[in-house]
Amino acid sequence: MAVAPPSSGQAQLRVLPKWAAAISAASINHERLGHYPRAVHHLIQALSCAREVGDPMDEGRALNNLGFTYCRLGRYELGASHCRSALTIARRFGYRTMEIIALNNLGVAHGMQGRHQKALDHHDRSLALGREAGSLANQAGTLVELGNLHVRLNRHRQARDCHHQALALVAEAGDPVTKITALNGLEQAACSMDDPAEALEHHHQALTLAISISHPYGQACAHRAIGDALYITEHIAAATEVWQQALKIFMDLGTPEKEGMRARLRGLEPTTQGL
Repeated sequence: MAVAPPSSGQAQLRVLPKWAAAISAASINHERLGHYPRAVHHLIQALSCAREVGDPMDEGRALNNLGFTYCRLGRYELGASHCRSALTIARRFGYRTMEIIALNNLGVAHGMQGRHQKALDHHDRSLALGREAGSLANQAGTLVELGNLHVRLNRHRQARDCHHQALALVAEAGDPVTKITALNGLEQAACSMDDPAEALEHHHQALTLAISISHPYGQACAHRAIGDALYITEHIAAATEVWQQALKIFMDLGTPEKEGMRARLRGLEPTTQGL
């Protein structure tokens, strides 16, 4: 999506907010399609526009989205820095939704860097605020990330509970990306509990939905989980084939999960690295 920059002067001040909205929309589309460098480029533009016109809402939104995208690319400290800035803005101006998202994103960044207690604290606070606000979508988004963290901590029953709760909320909120994440999380938790039957139960739905909305990251996660289920049931050749599909997508996306897939394909036990 090509977005022309606004002209200078007073006209620029009138046009900038609309331009920022347009490039923010473009960044969301690029993120869903796995075009993360393009998403970052557009978000940096949106952030610059928001700061130029003095719009803290758009500034915080761009910072949160940048933080999330940097985390997806494995740049966790940079992502956390942007989310902390968004959190500061949210608390200064009372933007509750922005605060909920920033806390959840910070939980992801801390968790992926091994700061598990900080991650849990941020996710718990995000979930509490989401419940206070009655935001089903934000609660679901936090629950899936909390569930993913529980898997990495080998708390598989807690992980499964979080993802089941998220799916129930998504049924009302209607967020397909969160639904894909929850289904993939259930697959991962089930595999970790040596329950491949449950993993297989959710696989088709997750993969079909990810393909239908052109979400390659969700497709790769689904392939990874089904490969784990096949490995557990000693279908090694089939598992290898599916893991190779996941690896190719993660490599194309440039996300850190590719290292976990390489470990699997080197014959290691299935891990939750890069979940």
